[in-house]
Amino acid sequence: MPQQKFHLDAAKKEEVLVQWKGIWKNVTVSYNGTPLGEPFANLAALKQGNHFALPDGRDLHVIFATGLSKNRLELTLDGRPLPGSAGDPAAEVKLAAISIWFIAGLSTLLGVLGMSGVKFLADLGFGWPSLVAGIVFAGLGYLVHTKRSQVALAVALGLFAVDTVLMLMAGMDAGGRVPTTGLIIRVFLFIPMIRGFGAIKKANAFDAQDKAVDAF
Repeated sequence: MPQQKFHLDAAKKEEVLVQWKGIWKNVTVSYNGTPLGEPFANLAALKQGNHFALPDGRDLHVIFATGLSKNRLELTLDGRPLPGSAGDPAAEVKLAAISIWFIAGLSTLLGVLGMSGVKFLADLGFGWPSLVAGIVFAGLGYLVHTKRSQVALAVALGLFAVDTVLMLMAGMDAGGRVPTTGLIIRVFLFIPMIRGFGAIKKANAFDAQDKAVDAF
């Protein structure tokens, strides 16, 4: 039976478990082993969502959210995404950084291979500039992940956008063919990077709320 498990506290003493059958059928939500409310009969019901009251009165909202670049199960506690769940800004910031690191790794690999004598890569222009670009992207990913730097994210996004335009222009000059597979991969890298801006803003706002609560 497919399932997703989340913890509400750092000590992992509070657990929310979502289980279902087949394609989102008979979806049950439980808190520390105790079922909450009635199961969602199917995906249509899950898209309507439901609110569940935890023993201490906190509100757990479960819904299958759909929309632009979003098709996922979301769980929020008093309006805040559960840690590690879809919609958790910290997880989305990490995903943006991972996308940048993927670009860094691929650029570095192609640069090294081009410099090592792989002729067709060298002919395509992969060499020490690609290696330098890989190092730059690696540093930008580090700043996004550890510092939540929107400036670093913007620079990475801008550089990748320029590289994408150059790739398309090179493909057209070579015969008018657009490298479809490469373009699709780039789109999947662009999406988490673009969403990273909102995620950084949300993550910082949640941190500010936590500090205010701790101070109080």
